[in-house]
Amino acid sequence: MERLEYHLLEEREEISVLFTYPSISRSEILMRFACDYLVKGKDVFERVLVQADPPVHKIFVRRNLEETVLDDRLRFGPQWEGIRIESRHFHEEWSHYPVIYRYHFHDPQDALLHLLNGIQKILYSALWILGIQKILYSALWILMRKMRGQPVI
Repeated sequence: MERLEYHLLEEREEISVLFTYPSISRSEILMRFACDYLVKGKDVFERVLVQADPPVHKIFVRRNLEETVLDDRLRFGPQWEGIRIESRHFHEEWSHYPVIYRYHFHDPQDALLHLLNGIQKILYSALWILGIQKILYSALWILMRKMRGQPVI
């Protein structure tokens, strides 16, 4: 088992440790590296940088003040087992992004393969099933920011 730390990047250039997972599997670290956001309670954090340096791995995040948690009630026991990935419909003027697909996995490597292959699946779905609509999936969000000249990872 390895160690994972989330570090908060502040405007003042200070770096502080937000969360620590002292005993975490490499598969879970890889999945967390692939995610753009971390939601903890009422706070939304955006991934800026990852650092793989076994046995301690780090994810550097920035607080995202544009995104809000609509339902901030803590859920300690989900009603599903395994790993769940949600794909949501994104629109800049909305405050809620409806779920389009929910994927369930029991093997972390299957979930990671899906995350890394997500762009092709979402583009295919957008063109053939939903028509031409803006769909934000983790990796598509990065592309949109790049197109606008906004900072990304």
